[in-house]
Amino acid sequence: MQKLSETEMKNIEGGASPFIIVSVVTGLITFITGILNGYSNPKKCNN
Repeated sequence: MQKLSETEMKNIEGGASPFIIVSVVTGLITFITGILNGYSNPKKCNN
């Protein structure tokens, strides 16, 4: 295993992009909002 210098450690790139994080959080908020809306305002299916 190699030891990295401080400048080499600062130059390491990787991880999740901010766009993916925002998309996941937005999706979760939308999903939870839909569940709460369906629970508080239930409607019958139109068959």
